[in-house]
Amino acid sequence: MIAIRKITTLVDDVFHEAGQADGKPQRRVVVMATVQNPFAGRHEKDLAPLIELGGPIGRDMAARLIECFGNDRNRIESYGKGALVGTAGAVEHGFALITRPFAKEVRSALGNAPAWMASNVKRSALGGRLDVPMAYKVALYVRSHYDTIEVSIPDAPLPDEVVICLAGADRGRLHARIGGLEMREVTGPDIYCDRE
Repeated sequence: MIAIRKITTLVDDVFHEAGQADGKPQRRVVVMATVQNPFAGRHEKDLAPLIELGGPIGRDMAARLIECFGNDRNRIESYGKGALVGTAGAVEHGFALITRPFAKEVRSALGNAPAWMASNVKRSALGGRLDVPMAYKVALYVRSHYDTIEVSIPDAPLPDEVVICLAGADRGRLHARIGGLEMREVTGPDIYCDRE
């Protein structure tokens, strides 16, 4: 099992945009797991062990995410994922940890969440910043739920670590008005379902 050094949770409640409220506040949450990278400092052709480690990490992080929404998984409408890889690791290590096993566990925990999960991975020194993208968990093309939340941990990632991020929000952006498919119009699964 991979060693987890720390879990950090960011809760961001948005009450108004440009001075105007828009119904209930938007809650955005990012759970960040700072984990040891067993492949730091060396090239490893087979990343399957790292990929499989993503499953249990995703399960635990999803449970923590749901807690931040009053233990009601149905409140979470959008999601996204990402990773910051320490300087001794490779970007591919971050992608390995958040690919299919990770995403499958998150989808299972959240219930009706078939849509492709937006993601972002980059290499970083301590305190690096990552923009974690989010989209509607049922259908990717619902534009009101396109969103990004920036995260950073002052003492992570160390060179041999990866910070794994899981984000969720309980509604779309305040005052979303760029048109396109709306939540109420989604009648079936998105064409980009259950891929990652």
